[in-house]
Amino acid sequence: MTTFNDLTIIPLITTVLYIFILVIISTSNETKLSRAFRYYIISMIIWSLGSFLMKTEIAPSHLFWNTYVTQTGFILVPVFLLHFSYVLINKQGRKPILILAYVSSIFLVLYAWSGNVIESADVIDGEFVYVLAGLGYLKGAYIVGAVISAISVLAFVTMVQAVNLKQVELKKVQLVMVGLALVIVGGALNIVPVIGEYAVDIILNAITAVIITYSIYRNKFLEINLIVKRGLYFSIYNIILFSIYASVIILMYNLFQGLFDGNLVPTLLVMSPVFMVLEPIRRFILQFTDNLFYRAHKDRQIVLNDFSSLVNSSFSLDKINSSLVDAIQQGVEAKNVSILLRNSNKHNLSETTIEGLSFKDQAILFNSPILSWLSTHERLLRSDIDNNILFKKLWDSEKQVINNYQTEVIVPINYLEQVIGLVIISDREDETPYSEIEMQFLKTLLNNAAAIIENAKTIEILKLQSITDELTKLYNHRYFHDIVGEWMKENKHESFSLAVVDLDQFKIYNDLYGHSAGDKALQRIASLIEEFTPKEALLVRYGGEEFLIYYPNYDEIQTKRAIDKVRKAVEDNFLLSADIREFLTVSIGAACYPSMGNSLEDTITKAFAAVNDCKQSGRNKSIMYTEEENLDEVHVNVQEKIRAAYLSSTYALAATIDAKDHYTYGHSNNVAELSVALAKESGFVGIDLDTIRDAGLLHDIGKVGIPESVLLKKGYLTDDEMNIMRSHVVQSINIIKHVPNLIDTIPIIISHHERYDGGGYPRGIGGESIPALGRVICIADSFDAMTTDRPYRKGLSLDQALYELKKNAGTQFDPKYVEVFIAFVNKGGLSALKLENRTSF
Repeated sequence: MTTFNDLTIIPLITTVLYIFILVIISTSNETKLSRAFRYYIISMIIWSLGSFLMKTEIAPSHLFWNTYVTQTGFILVPVFLLHFSYVLINKQGRKPILILAYVSSIFLVLYAWSGNVIESADVIDGEFVYVLAGLGYLKGAYIVGAVISAISVLAFVTMVQAVNLKQVELKKVQLVMVGLALVIVGGALNIVPVIGEYAVDIILNAITAVIITYSIYRNKFLEINLIVKRGLYFSIYNIILFSIYASVIILMYNLFQGLFDGNLVPTLLVMSPVFMVLEPIRRFILQFTDNLFYRAHKDRQIVLNDFSSLVNSSFSLDKINSSLVDAIQQGVEAKNVSILLRNSNKHNLSETTIEGLSFKDQAILFNSPILSWLSTHERLLRSDIDNNILFKKLWDSEKQVINNYQTEVIVPINYLEQVIGLVIISDREDETPYSEIEMQFLKTLLNNAAAIIENAKTIEILKLQSITDELTKLYNHRYFHDIVGEWMKENKHESFSLAVVDLDQFKIYNDLYGHSAGDKALQRIASLIEEFTPKEALLVRYGGEEFLIYYPNYDEIQTKRAIDKVRKAVEDNFLLSADIREFLTVSIGAACYPSMGNSLEDTITKAFAAVNDCKQSGRNKSIMYTEEENLDEVHVNVQEKIRAAYLSSTYALAATIDAKDHYTYGHSNNVAELSVALAKESGFVGIDLDTIRDAGLLHDIGKVGIPESVLLKKGYLTDDEMNIMRSHVVQSINIIKHVPNLIDTIPIIISHHERYDGGGYPRGIGGESIPALGRVICIADSFDAMTTDRPYRKGLSLDQALYELKKNAGTQFDPKYVEVFIAFVNKGGLSALKLENRTSF
C-alpha cells in the first residue's frame, strides 16, 4: 500500500511540476534550444518519478524503481544539461565532447542496471533506506557520481568561459548557471545515504528546473503560449501551496495524533489554528508566483496607468513624447527609442534616446515603402526590411537612415486611420527578440497616446503659429520681445549685440516681379541669413522686409565679423548672380549692449539707426552704430557726392553705346528727354522724373555686348540675329544691377520692349503688369527710333510717327500715354526739348 508522507510528497509534486514544464516547452516553437531543454525535463521526470515510486509499495519493488528508473534519470540529467548549455550559448565545435558524454551516460546506465550502484533499497518504519553496492572507495555510486559530477561541472565551466569571452551576456545565463551549481550539489549529496534518503537532490533539481524555466521565459528564449503560461501559473501556485499544506498537515497530524492517542476529533481541533498561521504563507506564495510569471505584465499595466495619469494633465508635446519614450523603454526594455511625428507641412523629430544622430533625412521614413507596409500591418520588423521584396527598392540613403535609427521594430502611431507618427525601437541590451505580448503592450500604449499627441500637437502648432512668421518659418516680432525680455530679466547674458538686416530695393523687386516672386525671394534670403547665423544666436523676422539677429555675449568685433558674413552671402547669391532678376542686397546695422545701448529698446533703436546710415551711404553695407555728431549733414554730403558720381557714370555709360552705334547717335539722350517730358505730362513728379531720365540714358547700355556685325548690320536681321539683339535688355540689367543707386531704373529698363498686349520681351507681360514708367519709356523709345534715319530706310515724319503710335495704341502702346504724348506734341512741346541728331520735326 502506498503511504503519502513527506518522503513521497516531494518527488510526486516535482514530477507533476516537470510535466507542466514539459507541456510549456512542447507548445513553443520547435528549435534546437526547445528540444535540448525538453530532453532535460524528460530526464528529470524519469528521476523524480522513480524517486516517488521507489519510496512506495507499488510493485515490483523499491530496488527495481531505484535501479531502473531513478538511476537512469539521475545519470541522464547532467548530460542533457550539458547539451542544453551548448545550445544556449551557441557553442560550436563541441560535438565530440557531447558524443563522449552521451556514450558515458549509456555506459553508466547499463552499469547501474547491472546492480553495481545500489545493492538494496527498502522503506523501513516510514523511512527510505538504501545500501550502496561495492567495497570501500570502489563503490559503484562513487564512480557514477564522479562522472556525472564532471559532466555537470563541464556544463557550468562552459557557461563561465562563454561569459568571460563575452560570447554571451552574464545576465542572460546567470540563472542557468545557478541551476547548474544546484545540480552539481544535488548529485554530490545523492551518493551520501544519510542525506540522499530525504530527496535533497530532487528538491535542488526541482529548483533548478524552475529557475531555468523562468530564465527561458524571462529572456524570451522561447515563445510560450499565453494560455499555457496562465495554466502553469495556477498549477504551480496550487502545487506549491498544496506541498506546504500537505507537509505541514502530515507533520502536525503525526505529532498531535500521538498526543491524543489517535483520537481524531481533538487532533483536528488543535490543528485548526494551523490553517490561520498558514494564511500569510499562502499570500506570500501568491505574490511569488505573480512576480514570477506576471511581474512584467503587471509592470506594464503600471506603466500604462502612470503614462495616462501623467499625460492627461499635460499639453506639452515635448513632455508627452518624453513620457512616451520612457514608457516604451520600461515596457519592452529597448536599448533606444525614437519618436517621429508627422504634421501637415513637415516631418519633425520629437524625441530620441540616440545621441549624435543626424535627422536631416528623417522624412525618408515617411516617404519610403514603410508607410505602404504599415497601412496593412501592425508593425514592421527589421527582418521584413531585410528580406521582403517590397524593401529591395530602398535607396542606399534610405537604408542608411534606417540603420542610423538602429531600427529593430517600427510601430505606427495611428489617429483616425491616419499615420501621425512612427515609433522606432532598437534591439534590447540582451539582444533577445520582442514577444507578442510586448507588441500588444505597444499597441495599447500607442492607442492611448495617439489622441493625446494629436491634441497636444494641434495646441503646439497654434502656439507656434502665434510666435512664428508664416512665410519664412522664423520666429516673429512677438516671440523676440517675449524671449529676450525674459533673458533680460534673468540676466542670462551679460552682453549681447542686435543686428537689423533690411532688404534694399525690395519695393522695386515686388513692383517688378510681383508679390509672389517677392515672397520667394524673402524665403530664400531668410534661409541664407539662417545659414550664416550661428546656432547660439536668435534670428527673427522683425518686420515686412526686416530681420533681427540677437548675438549673445558678442562684442563689437565679433558682431561686425558676423554681419559681414550675412551681407556677403546675400550679395553673392543675388547681386552677383547671373540671373538678371537677382539684384537684391541687404543693409545691416548693429549695436552692442550695454556699450552702445542701455536697454533692449535703446539697443534696437541704435541698430535701426545704423541701418539708416547704411541706406543713406549707398546700401549693401554692414556697419556698427556710431554716435558721430551732425550725422545728418554728413549723410546729405555723402548722398550728394554719391549722386554726382552716379550721374557722371550714367552719362559716361550712355556715351559708350552712342559712340558704338553712330546711326543712333544721341538716341539715349533723346529717349531720356522724351520720357521725362511724357512723364511730366502724365502727372509724375520728383524722384520718378530723375529715375526715368536715368533709365532713358541707360536703357540700351546692354548693346555694348552685342557684336558689331549684328548691331551695325545694314538690312533686316535674321531670327538668330534678332534674338541676339533682343538680349541687350538682359545685358543692360546685368550691368546696372551692380550700381546700387541705379537699381531704381531696372523696372523701367527691363520693360521698354514689352508690349501692352503681352507680346513683347523679355518677360512677355502686358497691360497694367508693365510698370507705368516702363510704358512711358516704351513710347519715347519707339517714337525716337521711328523718326531716326537708318541705312536701309528713311526716318518717318512727325505725322507718320504719330499715326503709328495712334495705330498701335492698345496693342504695342498704352493708349492712355499715347493720347497724352500726341497732345503734348500737338501743342508744340517737342520744340522745348534738347533733342540730338534732329534737325527739325
